[in-house]
Amino acid sequence: MKTMWFTFLYSGVIPLGPIASLLGLICYYYIDKYNILYRRTVKESISILLSNEMIEMLELIIFLNAMGGLTMSYSFFGSFNKYDIALILIGVIY
Repeated sequence: MKTMWFTFLYSGVIPLGPIASLLGLICYYYIDKYNILYRRTVKESISILLSNEMIEMLELIIFLNAMGGLTMSYSFFGSFNKYDIALILIGVIY
């Protein structure tokens, strides 16, 4: 979840960030799959409540992406992007 939030917060500054994060998440997936199938070890287990909470928190990604873009465009160019303002409104309404 933390990887997704940071990816979308800084995606306006680092365009290759989402690709790098996707590759990292794929690596995590295959490492966990290997551990479960061949080593039969699970380091930790999470509850269903935590899983549901994480899925519900994914809704914040729309807002965080827009806030990151708005922050970076204001920092670098001194103006606000209308696209980011529209996304913030959509994120707040959603």
